[in-house]
Amino acid sequence: MDTLVLQFLIPIISGVIISIITALLTVHLSLRRFYSEKWWERKAEAYSNIVEALYVVRMNQQAVLTALESGQEFPDEEYDILAKRARSAQSEIVKVTSIGAFIISQDASDALDRLARALQEAQNEPALYSVIDFELAAIKQAITDIRDIAKRELKYR
Repeated sequence: MDTLVLQFLIPIISGVIISIITALLTVHLSLRRFYSEKWWERKAEAYSNIVEALYVVRMNQQAVLTALESGQEFPDEEYDILAKRARSAQSEIVKVTSIGAFIISQDASDALDRLARALQEAQNEPALYSVIDFELAAIKQAITDIRDIAKRELKYR
């Protein structure tokens, strides 16, 4: 009788043990995938915010350059709006770079450092037109660099 009970219980117990191990493994793998996807989303958001802020700065500088080339002057209100948007975008770049330093890659951080140095060097140009032209070139390069780095980091083709 004991043998009969054991023959009946052994498959049940082994099935329960296998089920528990499978459930634990499934939960572990699911959580791992969830955290991985969340991390990817945070990286994507950080890169998106950086590129968007760079784009705003670029468009503002392009508007100023266009006005200079055409000989027009900005009304004070419009200039104030552009300046406020540019400051906000630059602030966003600094924020995302600082807060996202553990999210974005070292390459992205280096690209933003190169941009900051280039923007600082632009201030040494003798004419406002040259300053803006120099800044635009640096911003365009940074957008290209960050976009390429983001594609590589996010494994986007």
